[in-house]
Amino acid sequence: MKKHMLERKLLMVEQATRLFIEQGFDNTTMNQVAEKANVGIATLFRYFPNKELLIINVVKNVIEQRVPAMEDICREQINGYQKIERLLDMYLQYIYGEPMPYIKLLEAFEVYISFNTIDEQLLQEIEASYGKFIYYIRKMLIEGQLDGSIKKEIPLETLEATLNMFGTAVKKYSLYEVLPKTIVSLPTQAQLLTMKNLTLQFIKK
Repeated sequence: MKKHMLERKLLMVEQATRLFIEQGFDNTTMNQVAEKANVGIATLFRYFPNKELLIINVVKNVIEQRVPAMEDICREQINGYQKIERLLDMYLQYIYGEPMPYIKLLEAFEVYISFNTIDEQLLQEIEASYGKFIYYIRKMLIEGQLDGSIKKEIPLETLEATLNMFGTAVKKYSLYEVLPKTIVSLPTQAQLLTMKNLTLQFIKK
């Protein structure tokens, strides 16, 4: 794709992201996105023939913006266990440092696909984006098992699932920040650090 076409596409995705965060997927129209991106509706539909495709591109973009952080951890000159510790610290940033609107958007997308039928091929694109996270998590775990810092007796799939559950739980907890404490209480930082340390103890050799 030519540079100016790519830039135009990214602009439409960025403006759609803002609208989806502000108004939700259902309440945002393609006309609103075209207006915000300062393009004609025909141009928007040329890049994104339907709203579903636009939503998928927005979500993919949000997910993949976080991949470089995983790559950076993998490149660090530390053992596998220490890389996993860095990973869990990154997850905790969902609460203490991650821009809340993007987390809300990912959570909203999970709800959206629960109640709407999405083309299987488009869902596979989202799975491929999340798959990049799985790839780096597995890479760190294998490194740890090879360098002796992570248990070998626990199946790799179990270790992966444990880390994924930690990440998912923290992401869910991040939304509690915007809910009244009478409905649900946000775990304290000390409690989250305890959960992190218990997870690390489970995998440490």
